[in-house]
Amino acid sequence: MSLRRSKFQISVEVLTAISHGEYRPTRLMYECNLSWNSTKDTLVLLESKGYIDNVSENHKRKHYCVTSKGQEIIGYYSGLQELVHI
Repeated sequence: MSLRRSKFQISVEVLTAISHGEYRPTRLMYECNLSWNSTKDTLVLLESKGYIDNVSENHKRKHYCVTSKGQEIIGYYSGLQELVHI
């Protein structure tokens, strides 16, 4: 049986990593054990849904932060994990 993560699980993992201080794309890639393309796709998805904001001061380096909407998702996921005891 394959233990692949769903897009939802990957998205929550990226949100959690950003909320814990990893805010640069390359560091997120390493922290979440993703390929570069998966990292970019996930960041684009999360930004388009309003879960993260790009807060780059200069346009050379991207920095992300979790929005209040993203914090809600992390909270719901944590509650679900506690409920199901995963």
